[in-house]
Amino acid sequence: MLVKITVFILMIACAAGVIHTVMNIFKVTNGNIEIIFEGSYIDSSSFKIKNNHTINQLADLIDTYKSEENILQGHTINHDEAYSETETVDQFRKEMIADDLENFQMILKNLEEKRNHYIM
Repeated sequence: MLVKITVFILMIACAAGVIHTVMNIFKVTNGNIEIIFEGSYIDSSSFKIKNNHTINQLADLIDTYKSEENILQGHTINHDEAYSETETVDQFRKEMIADDLENFQMILKNLEEKRNHYIM
């Protein structure tokens, strides 16, 4: 009878230990269990989610805006959008260039702030 009670108490202790360990894993990984099975942080989905915005901004800089001169020359404007009957073409084109230039400057500023944050 003593052996049965001891085994029962050990089983309860093991079950409580497993539950405690699982709760700690959820707490440490923020519910993202697959992080346990990933090889490195750089390849992980957590890294991709955390840096997705920065990656998209860099892609916009490279693919769309390229440079300030490229924007000022009007190469970022979709020519189908630039023709409107309600506004003059030049005014609409200038507004689109100004918007693109503003977005370009904002992305550069955001990336610089992130760079300074990681350096410090």
